[in-house]
This record gives sequence, C-alpha cells and structure tokens, in this order.
Amino acid sequence: MKKLALLMTASGALVLAACHSGTGKAADARPAIAHIDGQPVSAEALDAFAQAQAGGKNFADLPVEQRDQIVDSLLKLAVVAHEGEKQGLAKDPKTAAQLELVRMQVLARAAVTAHFKDAKPTDTELKAEYDSLVAKMPKEEFQASHILVDEEAKAKELIAQLEKGAKFATLATANSKDTGSAAKGGDLGWFPPEQMVKPFSAAVALLKDGEYTHTAVQSQFGWHIILRTGVRATPPPPPFEQVKDQIAPSVEQKRVGQYVESLQKNTKIERHEIKVPTPVDGGAPVTGPVTAPVPTPVPETK
Repeated sequence: MKKLALLMTASGALVLAACHSGTGKAADARPAIAHIDGQPVSAEALDAFAQAQAGGKNFADLPVEQRDQIVDSLLKLAVVAHEGEKQGLAKDPKTAAQLELVRMQVLARAAVTAHFKDAKPTDTELKAEYDSLVAKMPKEEFQASHILVDEEAKAKELIAQLEKGAKFATLATANSKDTGSAAKGGDLGWFPPEQMVKPFSAAVALLKDGEYTHTAVQSQFGWHIILRTGVRATPPPPPFEQVKDQIAPSVEQKRVGQYVESLQKNTKIERHEIKVPTPVDGGAPVTGPVTAPVPTPVPETK
C-alpha cells in the first residue's frame, strides 16, 4: 500500500503528459513505451513521470538502473489507472472533479510558461524591484533585553523590584519564561523592528538607551518588561549586481499576477450563486456568492 501511495503522488505527471501529447504534430509522435490491454503508454508520459520522480532530471540523463525503476513504477501506475478506467471511476463525480482541477492546474501552468517563454526579467525591471525593496528596509535596528512572564501582576512585581535597584539581567535569568534569552540575562541581541511583534517593537522605539518599560507590554506571548540597550543604523543592503538573480523570482511572480489580471479583464466571466448547505443541522442552504482567490501559477525556471 505504501508503494502504491507513492506512485499515486506522481499521477499528475500523467495528466501533464496527456496535455502535451495532445498538442503535438503527428510527425513528432514518438513510439509508445508500452501497451496496457492495448492502450498505449506514451513516451511523453514517461518523460513527465521521470521528471516528477527524479527532481526535474530528464529520463535520458538518469542511470540505466534508475531508468528501469522509473519505467516499472510508471507501468504499475498505468495498470492501476487502467483498472480504474475499466470500473468507470472516471465518471464518479468526485474523481471527475479532481481530474478537472488537475487539468486546469496543468493547463494554467503551461499557459504561463508559454506566455513568458524566453522572456526573462530585464535589468531595468530587476533594478526597479531592488530599489523598491531597499526603500522598504528599516533605517535602524535595536538591541534590547526583556523579561517575559505570563501574568501582569508578576510583571508589576518585577518592575517594582527594578525601581528599587534590582539588576535587570538577574531578574530576567530568574523569572523570564523565554529561556533562550533568560540564559543571557534577557539579551535579545540586535534586531530590525519588524522582526518583533508590533507592541514590542513600538515600545522599544519609544525608549532611550538604558531605559526600561515601567508599564509591562502585552503581546500574544505574555507580558514583557523591555530594556533598550542600543540603536544603530541598519547595515547597507548588498549591491544590486550581487542579488539581482535572487530578485528575479519576485519580478516573475508580479508578471504572472499582471498576466492573470489581464486575462480576467478580457475574459467573459459569469459568476453564479453558490448554495452551501448548512453543515450542522442540514437546514436550508446558505446562499450567496463565494469568493475564492485566483490561483497564480508560477513559470518554471530553467
């Protein structure tokens, strides 16, 4: 059963191959690699299956032993799928819906890949994205220590001790439930504001170096007593040429989003009311439009 389950995870490769094999010219057809009760298993299906199983590597580039294993696995999958066909399971509503969804996903990815074929982001696009990211970077970062406790009353008690001259590090080590920083006297090191939850970073920004919060700060983690110990300018970003290849996926994602939006604007879409049955008491259906995000396929990188 475990081996069969692993085979099933690659079944999308067969759908992908079917989409490709149906669009090629007859002159480009390649011989089938096998027949299952007279039904062909295409070479294109093998290519797609091999890439899915071997981390994107081409079938021809694999060692002979691995190629044999992949062919055997594909034929096992094909035999089971053929049995499903014979039983008419493709007509089962749930199975048909899954096949429909996989087909849409594969075709969407193929459409995006075809649209952006050989259209890599230009240096102008990459530089604009780099400048945008740099502009959003924080201008400074802080160093701070904290004591984290569960109850506000406990935090007030510790603040009272600080006001009487107790050492912050000593109280942090003995009382903070953040064991990682407690071992260092509450020290959190240097961090940009967005690395911390908003109540924490907002409190740090209002303090001066050497000051601690005389009122405990609440977050989803508990109650914080915060001591700011330093502030400095954020280190400069790496130069554009050094990171432009890392920025490319972000630019490609934005391109895909714009492409999908343009398709939506130029496509007649008729949305219908979706009736959703009440899950608990099985009463009257809840009616109204159901909004779902449009999936954004990402072009494959070569």
